[in-house]
Amino acid sequence: MDFLRELYEFAEVYAEKRNLRIDFGDRLGFGQHGAVWRSSRRTAIKACRLRQAYENERDAYLRLRDQGIYRIGPFDIPRPANVRPRG
Repeated sequence: MDFLRELYEFAEVYAEKRNLRIDFGDRLGFGQHGAVWRSSRRTAIKACRLRQAYENERDAYLRLRDQGIYRIGPFDIPRPANVRPRG
């Protein structure tokens, strides 16, 4: 299975469980560990290929949120709405 197809499938499963639609034609980002698409709820869905990459990014965003940091300079920090729990 190719990398992008695997990410599509991860994102589709996530979206179906939450009654969301993903606009796969509106990819917001793509990189070494995953891809991000716009959802039907004015949010974005990110699919990570590697669990460790997901956990590292999730933990960083949660640490920032716990400290009340939502902006660094001119950049807004993403605010994860639904994340898999730690542990």
